[in-house]
Amino acid sequence: MIAENTIQTKQPRSPFNWDQRLLIGSLVIFAIALGLRLWHLDTIEYPVFDEVYFPKHAEEYLTATPFRDGHPPLAKYLIAVTIMALGHNPWGYRLASAIVGAIIPLLAIGVAYRFSGKWRLALITGALTVTDGLFLVESRFGLINVFLVAFGLAALVLSLAALERKGITRTLYLTSAGIMLGASAAAKWNGLGFWLMSLVLVALVWVNSWLKPELCQDLGILDKIKTLDWWQYLLWLAIAPALFYELQWLPHIILYAPTLDIAQLRDNPNIANWLVYTWRSFVAFNQDIWDYNHNSAVMGMNSHPYCSSWLSWPIASRPIGYYYHYVEETKHVIDVHAIGNPVLWWFSTLAIITLTAQGLRRFRAMDAYVLIGYSANYLPWLLVSRCLFIYHYMSAAVFSFMALAILLDRLLPEGVSQKAGLAESAESAELMIETNIETQTEQNAGEITDPQLIDQKNPNKSNLMDLLLKLWARVRNVRSQWWRYGAFAIIILAVVGTQIFFMPIWLGIDISFEAFYHRMWSRYVPLNWFNWI
Repeated sequence: MIAENTIQTKQPRSPFNWDQRLLIGSLVIFAIALGLRLWHLDTIEYPVFDEVYFPKHAEEYLTATPFRDGHPPLAKYLIAVTIMALGHNPWGYRLASAIVGAIIPLLAIGVAYRFSGKWRLALITGALTVTDGLFLVESRFGLINVFLVAFGLAALVLSLAALERKGITRTLYLTSAGIMLGASAAAKWNGLGFWLMSLVLVALVWVNSWLKPELCQDLGILDKIKTLDWWQYLLWLAIAPALFYELQWLPHIILYAPTLDIAQLRDNPNIANWLVYTWRSFVAFNQDIWDYNHNSAVMGMNSHPYCSSWLSWPIASRPIGYYYHYVEETKHVIDVHAIGNPVLWWFSTLAIITLTAQGLRRFRAMDAYVLIGYSANYLPWLLVSRCLFIYHYMSAAVFSFMALAILLDRLLPEGVSQKAGLAESAESAELMIETNIETQTEQNAGEITDPQLIDQKNPNKSNLMDLLLKLWARVRNVRSQWWRYGAFAIIILAVVGTQIFFMPIWLGIDISFEAFYHRMWSRYVPLNWFNWI
């Protein structure tokens, strides 16, 4: 009877429930991400690296000046919006990328939470993402890689949300997810990795249902893919992405109209001729992108000193020096290196290998989801023969961060991580220990057994005993799992410490020449292909 009363009247340890923890943690992560991206955004002089292309193209949209581009136009439209708002200056050129880059950790949180339902896993994913240097650097200049990652992650969040719903709401979410898949490819063609991931997930679910139906119960939310109607598959993976991708070309096509031979359109400007002209222009512009990216003279493997092999990306062996300025008077250096947080990347690569090895022995839906996302955004680069750069790994890198977050979350005891807000297993164990101790104490005492009478007799002693029992339960739990807490703390401290150490060459902070070379760890590695300079 005592045990029942104790459990029923036990109050939660925290005043927050799961959604408040997720919300507050997400807001803190977003504030850190946005603050790092906006801090002295205009300090490094414009243009840096590919800023010679993308903000310039955005300006040319505003001045109706035709130009040739090696990528679809969507990201440049968004940069043009901030140029209109803030003017032709570094803030106008860079703010769109900074805002979208700051949203990426939130989207990573959304993907992890939507799939797993665990707020702790989601926040670890977001926290790891915000410690990365490559995402930070790419967000602080007028570059477009962050756009394709953000749109791709948004597509995953929306598709997972769609699976949790039914009826017209599900259709609207699937349509939105399809639009985001099209938007990812409309920023850069390698955004198609997210579309490939979605396609593979659908194939995985259906193949399992045919060949190994017993695995379907382990697919989690993915098993709901089978409940979609055939036309919803088409809407999500074909119609919505393709239609959005084509429609976003219209401003670009209209811009070029005065420079093209459109005599037939001018003489007979009906709807049919407009559609024919639009389609031919769409095909021509995409053919131009294909030709540009397959031009060996422009994009050959030796066309740039910072070209890197896809094999080098998981260990960050060939980053890009975006900006370097040596101050003669002070003998200091102002440098911006497009390099990921090396410790984070190395641990994340090990996490991908670990999940793969574990997957050969035991199927876990979350692990499969992350590995498919990683593979769909990484392995297609094996087929590409043009000059590649480390930023092409960004889409895959997000999933490697998720893989590391999964392993870190499993190191810790299960907590209030489910959407239903169930009691933490650690708290349940604590209650059992408290109940057993209280029951045994009362039986041995042979005196007063009513908790209310005990409190009336000596309430201070009772409250002190409750506190001591709680502390003892926590100590026992930590002592039995000390290596787990230790491993978690070591990895987190190593990642955050590396982030702080490398911040000067991500933000372009003035440092001494010696301090700069202390951050060039490749000088300690006697391998020609491992070069950070």
